[in-house]
Amino acid sequence: MSRKSPIYYGWFVLLGCAGIQFFFSATFMNGFTVYFNPLVDEFGWSYAIVSLATTFRGFEIGVFSPVVGFFVDKFGPRKLLLTSSILGVLGFLLFSQIQSLWTYFTAFVILGISISLSSSVVIMPPIIKWFKKRPALAMGIVLSGSAISGLLVPGIVWLVDTSGWRNTLFYFAIVAAVLCIPLSLLVKDPPVTDNKQINNTVTAKPLSTRETAKNVIKKRNFWLLSLAIAFSGFAPAAISAHQIPYLVSVGMSREVAGWMVVVFSLSGMVGRLSFGWLGDIIDKRLCFVISVLLQTIGLVVYAYSGSVATVFPSLVAFGAGVGGNVTLRNALQLEFFGISGFAVIQGLLLVFVTIGLMAAPPLAGWIYDSVHAYRSAWIIFAVLSLIALPLIVSAAKPKVQTNQAPEK
Repeated sequence: MSRKSPIYYGWFVLLGCAGIQFFFSATFMNGFTVYFNPLVDEFGWSYAIVSLATTFRGFEIGVFSPVVGFFVDKFGPRKLLLTSSILGVLGFLLFSQIQSLWTYFTAFVILGISISLSSSVVIMPPIIKWFKKRPALAMGIVLSGSAISGLLVPGIVWLVDTSGWRNTLFYFAIVAAVLCIPLSLLVKDPPVTDNKQINNTVTAKPLSTRETAKNVIKKRNFWLLSLAIAFSGFAPAAISAHQIPYLVSVGMSREVAGWMVVVFSLSGMVGRLSFGWLGDIIDKRLCFVISVLLQTIGLVVYAYSGSVATVFPSLVAFGAGVGGNVTLRNALQLEFFGISGFAVIQGLLLVFVTIGLMAAPPLAGWIYDSVHAYRSAWIIFAVLSLIALPLIVSAAKPKVQTNQAPEK
């Protein structure tokens, strides 16, 4: 199918990317919190031990992201998304059969690699190429796939409570095979003529992966953006793993807690779309500051919440802030460094996202094991989020347009 068809093919690419993100976010990223208490109950593991598996997931994303960026340039996103889908099938099958701690960790390693191969490093380059006029908004739309995945959490809670967590994971393996594999085949780059319109330097010899990485790590904006991403990423990583355990610990039922995940997810979708739209109009650095402030305020209120009346507004603010943050870090990368070498640079930036993914969930679990409460963990992560503000404000606004070559 080409651009001459009645429906612009970029929408099919967006559907494929968003659909895969939606599935893995619902069943593994957002869905993990549903399996948390059943795993503790069946195996008797501590909260810290159960959370430790998310460290492996974060480590893989960080270690593999720069390599994945190279693979995107070499093999294209379609092959990586196909591989991600196949590994997802295998990972869920193994997860459904675990009998020991080492098989639990092994399943997480496989699923972590699957997530790495369907991360924003892979899906953003084709989205930017197909939607060159409003890239930030397009990023917000495709990333909404992971945000609205929280809508399935109450259903996953029901499925786990009625069919068991093992059967639930087995069902997800089947769905990954029949849904994600076909979706991955929709993704491809636009015709060469579109690429010429996007990158004014297409006729120049492109930089190699090594040259791109070497050049970008010398830039002040790279380090400021990287550190801002790292500090603002602790809170979302911890909440993602511990949301239902926390809400249960303050007296909510698992069913009500599942619906609170929906509130968080819908707010995240609104944040992704709203800040994606706003980022195409005003300074993206200002948008990033607003999103981090929303995230921090929401988290502080969340820490002192004990009922639906207080949890609900806290998750609205926190979710919107996190959603905006996710979209804007991609938009800022595009504005600072351009589209050339986007996947490689994205991979380098995700190394810093890994810091929060690795450290925050087990730290929150350890704090709960120690004092039987999460409040101090949420306050620590709120303070860390605020550190991102002066970092992103200090970043220099680039003089080049986003459709030009990276800054020299």
